[in-house]
Amino acid sequence: MIYSLNVIINRVKGGFWMKNKIKDILKENRISIISLSEAIDMNYANTHNLVNREDLGDTKLKTLKAVADYLGMEVTDLWED
Repeated sequence: MIYSLNVIINRVKGGFWMKNKIKDILKENRISIISLSEAIDMNYANTHNLVNREDLGDTKLKTLKAVADYLGMEVTDLWED
């Protein structure tokens, strides 16, 4: 069973806001949403929604891990609390 990161965090810490930094990271590294979409094998519309959402709390850990791996970062680098 795959839990969203929000479920895991809520169980451990009582939850918090996870401000999405993926858009900024892509911009800094001149990576397009299309490139990210292809790299993580997610359709463009879903990748676009992921990049542009404000909060990553409901995002599956598997998805965040794929993004982080592609960007060469830790999963926790994708948001700020």
